[in-house]
Amino acid sequence: MEEYFPSPRWGTEGLVNGDGEPIPRLFDPTVSSIHEMITESRLLVHDQQQGVRHMRRIFPRTNSIGTDPATMVIHTDGACRGNGNGARRPRASWGVFVADGSQWNDCGRLDRALPQTSASAKIEALWQALTIVGDILFYEPGITRVRIATDSLDLVTALAFCIWDWIDNDGYTDSGHPVAHFDRLVDIHNELDDLECEYGVSIKLWYVPRNRNTDADALANQALDS
Repeated sequence: MEEYFPSPRWGTEGLVNGDGEPIPRLFDPTVSSIHEMITESRLLVHDQQQGVRHMRRIFPRTNSIGTDPATMVIHTDGACRGNGNGARRPRASWGVFVADGSQWNDCGRLDRALPQTSASAKIEALWQALTIVGDILFYEPGITRVRIATDSLDLVTALAFCIWDWIDNDGYTDSGHPVAHFDRLVDIHNELDDLECEYGVSIKLWYVPRNRNTDADALANQALDS
């Protein structure tokens, strides 16, 4: 699916695709006017009291860089051992990283009823992250923007671009192929909408390369080692 991921750009009302259509669920700091000039190493800041990470941003009126306490960033990842190498009993897991030493960090193995694959693990990680997001928002009402990072480009593409058409097509792509993990993706799609409605927040997905998702990956592997 990666070849169908349109390059976003900054429009007058947020991120838009090549056709100028809005992409409400996608976050990309490289095309955000309040984040694009901040280096990667300075973009996130740990709030030890809340046990979360906020983002730094540029404040246009002063052109200064400061912490945005209303924005929270969470990283998710999945792991699978014995996936695709002929193993008889592969096992998959998920990890959700909120901040160093945070009480909100969590990980676990996939239920055996779920497919034990890398793709399923990354989907489950996002599903578990939404539960954690709901808990954090209940206790931290000052957070109004949530950015969930994953290194799965397929997952971001599915939920930021394709899910609405897939629902209209009853779980099939425009070319007539059944959508893998469709029911779980619909669950996540609905939960995203429900959380935004219940808490009045904006939740966006952020695609990051694997080398910037090591903390969530470590948690997922921890679940397999335990």
